[in-house]
Amino acid sequence: MFDPIPEKPKSVSDLPGEMRPSGVAQNGELSGLSLPSRKNHSVDPAGYALETLESSLRSRGVQTRAFLAAPELALLELAPALGGLPKQGDRLAILRELLEHVDTSDSYRSYLCTKLPHLLTFVSTKERLALLRYALSFSERRVKAPLAFAIARSARTSGELKSLISERRAVELARLKHVELRELVAKAVFSRQFGKQAFPRGLGRSATARVVQDPKGSATRVRERLREMQSSLKDHLAVLEAYPELAKCRTTREFKRSLTEALDTLSLHVQRGELPPRHRLSRFQGGQLVNLLAKKVRLELEYGIHLTRASGAASSEARSWSLSDMRSVRAGLSLIPAGHLIMTPLLHRFERFSSKDSFGTRRDSGAIAIADDMRSDRSYSREFGGVQGLVVTLVHEIGHALQVGKSHRDIKFSRETGRIFNPADPLFDFGAFLSLSDWRVVTEQPQQWIYNGEAIRIGANEYPLNHPTTYRDRYVVLTTYDDTVTVRRVGEQKKEKNIKLVLAHSAGAGFGIRTYGREDPFEDWAEGFSEYILTPERFSRLAPEKFLYYHVHFRCYEESSNVIQDLYRRLS
Repeated sequence: MFDPIPEKPKSVSDLPGEMRPSGVAQNGELSGLSLPSRKNHSVDPAGYALETLESSLRSRGVQTRAFLAAPELALLELAPALGGLPKQGDRLAILRELLEHVDTSDSYRSYLCTKLPHLLTFVSTKERLALLRYALSFSERRVKAPLAFAIARSARTSGELKSLISERRAVELARLKHVELRELVAKAVFSRQFGKQAFPRGLGRSATARVVQDPKGSATRVRERLREMQSSLKDHLAVLEAYPELAKCRTTREFKRSLTEALDTLSLHVQRGELPPRHRLSRFQGGQLVNLLAKKVRLELEYGIHLTRASGAASSEARSWSLSDMRSVRAGLSLIPAGHLIMTPLLHRFERFSSKDSFGTRRDSGAIAIADDMRSDRSYSREFGGVQGLVVTLVHEIGHALQVGKSHRDIKFSRETGRIFNPADPLFDFGAFLSLSDWRVVTEQPQQWIYNGEAIRIGANEYPLNHPTTYRDRYVVLTTYDDTVTVRRVGEQKKEKNIKLVLAHSAGAGFGIRTYGREDPFEDWAEGFSEYILTPERFSRLAPEKFLYYHVHFRCYEESSNVIQDLYRRLS
């Protein structure tokens, strides 16, 4: 399936053009990139958009530079130059130039809608509002609906989302019948309404001391706070009922599930004497319940993500979310740009499950499941410089949720070249990421495992797995991909069932420190995302091109920071 190359490269820089797995331009200058035709916006939307942005910036005296060879990524590298223009009129004029052909070409419109959220990171909310009005001025719904969604998704905080989707504009946007846009409308509407009636806070760390020092007074305070919470939960539920047109949104259902679950817990304990003595809460337990619900509900209302236990057989054994768990969840969420969490409509639930087979998983429904054992796991913590294992697992699984999006983790590929298609949310260019390691499919249905599963026989030849080897004149590392399930049991080696594919990546590709990221392209992406968020200095040294890929998408670090400046010096 591979196109042969003459000989094994001595170094990454020896590979010509697109064959270089690093994807880095030889001279670091945009003018030196060997890009496809930039003439036709329908045939080559990436090249056309890149040429438009580059020429518009240079005509205004802005010198540009790009390190990544893929035009899709080079476009994002140039995005900060938009924010550097002193005049708002110039920024809007460039964005209007980019949007010029969105109503005449489906391919160009589809491409540009995936890039707009990144480009608009560097313009003000006022300018985004102007672009949103421009998008809504189109007569055809197939044009203005995806454009409006892309602009709304560019919001970095719930406050920006509320500014873009005002009360009046929410009605117009909801009528566009764009499923994902309706989710963002629901988040904006409910975030605005919930902000008008803040949920009560907990009793604080001194609650236990007050129980001992003032038993009667503390019992009264606990009961009063429980009643306040009950009243507030009912008010929040009333807000949801006031918008029947949004009742079918996933966001509405998850908010309702969170609030109803908390209200059911409280209703058993608000009135003193309501329960038999053995079921009554002590003052100390009542204080714990107040603090637990305050932390949980406030977290859920802020991010629109419901914390629960997994449904099914595992739910009866799984632990509930504790205060320390929720602190870890908030710590993990705070590291990721809020816009990528709040503006991802599919990500809506964190589940706890009891399992020895895996530490975490991303479900096709958009939910993320975290195993109970991650609460006390030390191995992940050691590999990530002391970061708690639960936080590491959560960030890793959020990486899967962001990257895969609405898609399933099914690999689609060309049987002629082995190139893997883009089974992911187009907001994050997975195809460009695959080229950094040159991931490809080698063959389907491997014929025979040999040497206790450490190697594989394909045709008449034998190849080691997970070690550099030469396959069809390419110097690669072969690995296997299980399209169904990977089973891990304590005391046993890893067992893979129903393996369908043999994959290969360039032996010279850069990866993070954990070998888990070399198993398949999906784990490569999620592991790289984890290291970019949690250990940026280390990751920028081990895999600078991949670090730059994440940086142009997420922008977690200032351009003037040491880690980014060191990265640019290394790539130069």
